[in-house]
Amino acid sequence: MVDSGNFKGSSAVESLEVETRGNLEQYVHWCRRHGLRADYRLSVGTEAVGAIEQLCREVATEFPRAVFFFGKLIFQEERWYHKLLHNETGYALQRRLQFHGIPTIVLPIRVL
Repeated sequence: MVDSGNFKGSSAVESLEVETRGNLEQYVHWCRRHGLRADYRLSVGTEAVGAIEQLCREVATEFPRAVFFFGKLIFQEERWYHKLLHNETGYALQRRLQFHGIPTIVLPIRVL
């Protein structure tokens, strides 16, 4: 995602995309080395839910039996600001994708 912390002009966006693509290619290479089928999709944008929804819908068209997994941070002692920090993104995506008949699961990620 492009945000104020990493947006320093068009060259920074290109650099972010190159770095992210390199990371994804490493994961795909690792999976293939271990006998797993793998591929990746990449989108650069400023609005997380919209960009991810579009990618998921494209993948679901290509792979009709795909199931999408998202994480929700679970804090031992939740503060009022935790929900503001992208913690509801998984649920927003789940609502949008399930409306289109795309199976989606939100998994808890425990933060100690």
